[in-house]
Amino acid sequence: MISTHVLFLTATIFLIVALILSRLAEEFKLPDILFFLGLGVVIGPSGFGLLSASGGDWVPIVLSIGASFILFDAGLDTSFETLRKHRRTIGVLSTLGVLLSAVLTMLLARYILNLSWAEGAILGAILASTDPTAIIPILRSLSIPKMMRDVLMTEAALTDVTGALLTFSVAEFALSHETTKTWIRDGLISVGLIVPGILAGVLLGALSVILIAHTRYDYLSKNAQIVGLAAVGGSYLLSENFHASGFLAVYVLGVTLGNPRAFDLGIRPGPLPGISRIREGAGVTAFLARVAIFTVLGAHMKFQSFGLSPWLLVLFISGFIFFVRPVTIFSLIPSGRVSGFSRDDLIFMAATRETGIMSATLASIFESRLPGSVHGAVFWTIVGTIVAGGGIKPLLLKRLKLSKRDAEEPSSNG
Repeated sequence: MISTHVLFLTATIFLIVALILSRLAEEFKLPDILFFLGLGVVIGPSGFGLLSASGGDWVPIVLSIGASFILFDAGLDTSFETLRKHRRTIGVLSTLGVLLSAVLTMLLARYILNLSWAEGAILGAILASTDPTAIIPILRSLSIPKMMRDVLMTEAALTDVTGALLTFSVAEFALSHETTKTWIRDGLISVGLIVPGILAGVLLGALSVILIAHTRYDYLSKNAQIVGLAAVGGSYLLSENFHASGFLAVYVLGVTLGNPRAFDLGIRPGPLPGISRIREGAGVTAFLARVAIFTVLGAHMKFQSFGLSPWLLVLFISGFIFFVRPVTIFSLIPSGRVSGFSRDDLIFMAATRETGIMSATLASIFESRLPGSVHGAVFWTIVGTIVAGGGIKPLLLKRLKLSKRDAEEPSSNG
């Protein structure tokens, strides 16, 4: 039984170390999640053994709660006008982009890792989604146009959903030998489950906005942060109750709260202190969530190849980063006035391909039905894309001339 003194001492030391690492990340102009991953490796079984990798049921709970608050904070900072303007690009990337990415990854898995077609198809579907919990901290640490950041964050939130739906459909077809007709039917039903996630976020977001910023009914303006916390939990649970994505719901919730005047809700004119309080609280919880998520992921890093050739694994991950994503971006999004993105913009978008929590979750769901080689490929691809993404993007920014409209200074990692 851990005493209260030991628990508080451990938590205090851990937070101080996290703050120091966050400050170092700012100094070196790198995403803080890379430092938190390293912290997890150091205190995990591969290091000093202070944090056990066999965490039991608490690990997925930490990952789910942490991811929810990161997505909520990202939604608060997302421009509704940008989403409306670039809805075609976002829609294409989160649907056709996911399918194309899955197919190309399947081919790499088949011809590089020598997996069967069924195993390659499942691996491609698992890795098809971009992880918002990984790209959001990386994008916020860089000085890039807000328009591009909003598009990439929204794509990541939506591909979490479409990637999961694709994985379940492919896995049931490949592992359960369903008929094509049944598979298509289940897939269409799954796509329809996106709607409850969006509705849950919009409804609770609108209700929260009314309670903290309405001209007459802002009864909870002074308790806005509590309202925000309750809304995050409520939207996640409401969406999951309809078997939809709780992550999508909390992101939409954030977008709704972050753009209170985008809807005709009778919002009072002038500053909205309640919304400002929610933004401040969300920034703190998002930082704590990043620390928790990536420290836990670092502690779970197993330095083994799971029966795969290390060199072939490196080749597969390189192909995933430098072939799959660029082909997806440049084949689906035209540069110029049609899309609103320049060639350099598309190059940067092609370098944004981190994967993470959703892929790890999906792999764990089918753990007993898939060989270790598939799990090894998923695990090392997650690590490889996060490390490569965090290191490549700052270098790219020095060479690329991104669109200057709506450009912002990088957000603080803390």
